Amino acid sequence: MWTLFEVFLVPGALGGELLTQETLDDTQAQVMTPEEAAKVGFQGIPERPGTQRQLIVCKHSTAGRIQNALEASAQVGQFQVHHVDS
Repeated sequence: MWTLFEVFLVPGALGGELLTQETLDDTQAQVMTPEEAAKVGFQGIPERPGTQRQLIVCKHSTAGRIQNALEASAQVGQFQVHHVDS
């Protein structure tokens, strides 16, 4: 099972470096735009006009670490967690 974080950025945030390289390496999480996610097979991601967002996909077992990083980030206005069956 995978966890998908739908991350809504605060106005003016660029979305770069939401996660440190160490976190990316340790969790093997992938950070993508909604367009990139659709290209690699994540279907059904709703469009949200007027929002700037990033998607982060990780193994369910590493989701807690990703959530902690997002909660601590000044770039993140809010996020939603989705569970995806492989």
